[in-house]
Amino acid sequence: MQNLLLCFLALCCCPAFSQINDAKLQRMVADSKILSGHFTGVLIADAGTGQSLAAYNADRHFTPASNIKLLTFYTSLRMLKDSVPGLQYLVSGDTLYFRGTGDPSLMHTFLKSTRVLEFLKAVPQRHLVYCPRPVKDAEWGPGWAWDDYSYAFQPERSAFPFHDNAAEFRTRPDTALYRGIRLDTGARLNTADAGIPAVPVFEVYPPAIAPWVHLDPTLDSSEFRVERDYGSNRFRYPAGRVPGFYFQRIPFRPSEELVLSFLGSRTGRTVSVGSRLFPPGAPQVYSLPLDTVLSRMMQESDNFIAEQMLLVCSSQLGDTLSSKELIDYARKHFLQNLPDSVVWVDGSGLSRYNLATPRSMVEVLSRLYTEFPRERLFPMLAAGGQQGTIAHYFKADPPYLFAKTGTLSNQHNLSGYLVAKSGKVLIFSFMNNNFIAPVRAVRKEMERLLLEVREHY
Repeated sequence: MQNLLLCFLALCCCPAFSQINDAKLQRMVADSKILSGHFTGVLIADAGTGQSLAAYNADRHFTPASNIKLLTFYTSLRMLKDSVPGLQYLVSGDTLYFRGTGDPSLMHTFLKSTRVLEFLKAVPQRHLVYCPRPVKDAEWGPGWAWDDYSYAFQPERSAFPFHDNAAEFRTRPDTALYRGIRLDTGARLNTADAGIPAVPVFEVYPPAIAPWVHLDPTLDSSEFRVERDYGSNRFRYPAGRVPGFYFQRIPFRPSEELVLSFLGSRTGRTVSVGSRLFPPGAPQVYSLPLDTVLSRMMQESDNFIAEQMLLVCSSQLGDTLSSKELIDYARKHFLQNLPDSVVWVDGSGLSRYNLATPRSMVEVLSRLYTEFPRERLFPMLAAGGQQGTIAHYFKADPPYLFAKTGTLSNQHNLSGYLVAKSGKVLIFSFMNNNFIAPVRAVRKEMERLLLEVREHY
């Protein structure tokens, strides 16, 4: 009898019986020197039943950062078909009128879509007329930091974006030295009379930016750096020698002039600007598969794609592009009845105005899991040890964690799916706000706790 009792106690203490619950989760957070020092919220649920397994501050609101991209992701999957609309057009006699949809993939640094350009090159109409589309959005989202205007993670939003709405400045190791600057077009800026020494060649891309790049001898030349004036497309660089290895990305300000210059150089055709009413159901040219674009957005947390995808969805509703109206539409039609209210103001999560609870994040993930096949869903997310923003964390083969990170200064969150050792799929949202510890320390502690859940559930 005593032996049977000992066996029973041993079974109860084995990992398979050490399942997570509210009390254990609270103790895990309280015992953590890292997590106990800031505002933490966690919810873990069974993906199959939707049942909450463990919760800690799950009904409290957090700044979600890029976890808000989960709402953009879900909205895009619900509203768009298998490909992203890249262009709307109308034909009238010998003229083709066209306008943008907000598609972020056109000559994107990584997506590199050229479908729109190929279409415009090949059409038989003699005249191409670009029709600027009305956009209610400001160039930046509500609550974005204005002094981040020159950083690559915060490009401006527009109806006809190209090349991530950002310019690249770079040098190449095999270029010769000469006086001046060579651009992608083969042109060079006229600095021969500026009295500067010979410098390494550097290039700017896209070439449409070249006319706005200027030498400014008043800039500090002790460290080479290209700067863009606030509120304009004036790019400046200092006199002096350019480093042999140099790369910088700076957002440019989208404008009709830039769009026309870009399209003209890439299609070899004259493009003018005009206006035309587009009826509902106007023909569309599609660019890339939807899953290709969304995978880049979710795995690498691409802010530009996230913002533009809200505009793409908006383009399917009416003439004017509006992120706010699109968000209102999504709330009404398929993001209604979330457990807690969500303050959702942009597509990327750059705004600190956004607020969400772990409970609402888990509900969005649950709807995704229910409505879309796991075989389609998981590959589009960052995968532990494999790809995206968690490629160096949660390492395992095969991967067991598929999720979306969300990071701003002093905030780091992770929401997604965890495949436990038992084979069960768990949905979780793990949110951390207002910490002063290094973000790496918070990541490692989250990894430790979620690994325990994986091992013991």
